[in-house]
Amino acid sequence: MKALINDPRNHLIDVRTAQEVAEVSVKGAKHIALDTVTERVDDFKEMAKTGALILFCRSGARSGRAMEFLKQQGISNVHNGGGYAEVQAQQE
Repeated sequence: MKALINDPRNHLIDVRTAQEVAEVSVKGAKHIALDTVTERVDDFKEMAKTGALILFCRSGARSGRAMEFLKQQGISNVHNGGGYAEVQAQQE
């Protein structure tokens, strides 16, 4: 996961709420809240053309749900990065 997180071609995507992101953010991450994932499938598909999608949230549960949904939509290069603290700890 560390190699995926630090590859500049890949996309870090924070699926937490705007309030959570305002409290603690992750360097270089794009915010797409879980409740908007279904509306933004085309955005995810575009991003997936250029690199892997690494989703994360507070604990990994919401990002896991988002990952499963995106896989059902035909996006295969998507990963659950777990919680934001785990992602931060692996960033170089």
